Amino acid sequence: MNHPSPTGPVIKPSQAVLRNSIALGVLAALFAGGLFLLYSLIGGDRVPLAQQRASVERSPLQPQPQPQPQSEPEPEPKSEPKSEIESEIESEPATASAQAAAQTDAGAQPTTGTPDAPAQQAAAPASEPAPTRPPAPAADLARTADVQALQARVDSLTAELTTARGRLDALTERAAAFADTAARIETLEADIAAARAAADAAAAQAAEATEAAQRFGSLTTDYARLGARFTPAGVLVRLDETALAFAPGTAELPASATAELAAIAAFLRRHPTQQGLLRGHTDATGGAAANQALSEARAAAVRDALVDLGISAERLRIEGVGAAEPIADNASAEGRRRNRRVDILLQAPVDSAG
Repeated sequence: MNHPSPTGPVIKPSQAVLRNSIALGVLAALFAGGLFLLYSLIGGDRVPLAQQRASVERSPLQPQPQPQPQSEPEPEPKSEPKSEIESEIESEPATASAQAAAQTDAGAQPTTGTPDAPAQQAAAPASEPAPTRPPAPAADLARTADVQALQARVDSLTAELTTARGRLDALTERAAAFADTAARIETLEADIAAARAAADAAAAQAAEATEAAQRFGSLTTDYARLGARFTPAGVLVRLDETALAFAPGTAELPASATAELAAIAAFLRRHPTQQGLLRGHTDATGGAAANQALSEARAAAVRDALVDLGISAERLRIEGVGAAEPIADNASAEGRRRNRRVDILLQAPVDSAG
């Protein structure tokens, strides 16, 4: 290093130049400070917006700028030492330039309100910005609102669908219950119809039984009036010598038989289901063939008399017995008179006998 000669002449700038340089440096510093203060008071609210724009432009999907490794500064060539006045003159513009650069950097950094903050921020090394979530643009906000509205609509429709399914399940259960009830009603109706038919049949049978009882009662009464009696062959009404009084060897009805035959005809008219079997008898006098013919003639005579009284001949059958079934001794005249008779067996069809 060279040192000035203590004996050589020292060249100093003029006092006017020195004062002008100092004044210019002070004015530059004051101007930079005023600009910084004015920006802090007026335009400080624009700093976050600028930071947001910068963060939006540098989205998380884009690679972040990596700090470049700083190369080592090249060593400056050594110069001759300067005097104190020259150092002060050179430092003043450098200080003003540093303050101006700090103010320029402060345009993108928030201020803290102190004059030394720009210098400190400028002096701080550059670091990675903290990752911030970019604000959603207006289109994204609109789409988000539409998605939220659609989601709310989907939720509402899902709730309505759930309610409708619940109502459908309830209606299905009620329909199944109604079907079960309808089936039970049909079964009950069938049972009621069957019971009603059985009741009607029982009522008809009861009516028939009542009618049969009435008929039987009336028939029994009429049997009693005729003096009939029950025998294994049927209900027997005997027309003996008192009622008919046939003369020996003849089949002619006497006049006294009319009243007896009229009572039998009235009975047959009241009971149209009754049929009569007329069996003629004779006493033992005469031959068997003659007695057989005579007994049939006597039965036919009674039948003809009943037909004349209004009874159908189809309801009356005749049969000749001869002297085979006597009811008295043929050795006496009284016995032979009793044997000359006609027996009527009253019968009814099996389905109408009651």
